Amino acid sequence: MCYHSSEYGGIEKQILDLIKELSDEINFIIVCPNGPLVEKYIAAGAKKHINLKPKSELDLGYVFKIAKICKKENIDIVHAHELLTGCLAMLGAYLAAVEKRIYHVHTSFLEWKHSGIKKYISLVPNFIANFLIGNFIATDVLALTDVLKHIRSTQEKINPQKITVIYNAVDLKLLAYNEAGAKEIRDRYLIPDYGFLIGNVSRFTEEKGQALLIEAFAAATANTEKYYLLLAGGGRLLSSCKELANELGIQDKVIFTDHFEEIDKPKLLSAMDLCVIPTYAEGFGIALIEAMANSRPILASDIPVLKEVAKDSVSYFRAGDFSDLVSKLDKIEKTDLILLQEKALARAQNFSMKNFAQAYQNLYLK
Repeated sequence: MCYHSSEYGGIEKQILDLIKELSDEINFIIVCPNGPLVEKYIAAGAKKHINLKPKSELDLGYVFKIAKICKKENIDIVHAHELLTGCLAMLGAYLAAVEKRIYHVHTSFLEWKHSGIKKYISLVPNFIANFLIGNFIATDVLALTDVLKHIRSTQEKINPQKITVIYNAVDLKLLAYNEAGAKEIRDRYLIPDYGFLIGNVSRFTEEKGQALLIEAFAAATANTEKYYLLLAGGGRLLSSCKELANELGIQDKVIFTDHFEEIDKPKLLSAMDLCVIPTYAEGFGIALIEAMANSRPILASDIPVLKEVAKDSVSYFRAGDFSDLVSKLDKIEKTDLILLQEKALARAQNFSMKNFAQAYQNLYLK
């Protein structure tokens, strides 16, 4: 299993879930840099961790090291995540004649939120590398949703017969609503009983849209003391989002948890009166089904992936549309939040760990 991070995030969580669910049948070796999840990978049943990640887009040293690892450890399957690590690891696995080579891009590079000219400079080499690896080097290509499969086949030009769709999953019991946990979080951050807490749990990156949410929150709640905003997570844009809250004069109403312990996630979700997911691009949207499993009423951007996953169990606003998000937040008290809670929890039952594990076991061992 190859990835370029062991920090907390959706892909890293999926890797951990796979180890937890399948380590009795499959021996996992995790190739990733050191980080907070490495110990959890080992505790969950991974046999070994190798500290390694690509240093650049053309890191041939990484390719040869992967090939060497595959031969030394007699690897049968290489499952590599995202475009950079995925392409290089697939080449290494190919050189080592590994029988099953699984290329797994969670979010299409066509949806990445690069700024300025970088997006256009990277487009052609990304397309070529992705096309060659997906069609000729990998034995299997994974997509998290039918929407992503369609993008990968029609826009990225990968043979649809090589693409398998497997939904992500969450531990439904672990993420269930926790009344005591909700009180603990609200007390910790001094949220008054009358306060209406709007929240988001995700890594601070361009795709996740926290800056849009902060700006919309400021506009929609300017004339009331009732509303608070809780943003949970870390990431490279955390500091700039804190600065934005200060610039808008709402620093007393916006709570940043920074990095938090995973055990606190159900408590953080339970404390929210409304979960807002303003993301611009997703491969699946693990934060969405976590909030659904917690029976939170949800307001999400209407990108096709999220609409496929949640269907009519959440409320939507036009992705990236500041005015529409402000309008939806402004009308939130008129929304039937109880009905949204019930529909979200019912829809979440489709994303159980049992279904997830069975699908991957079928893929690995077929």
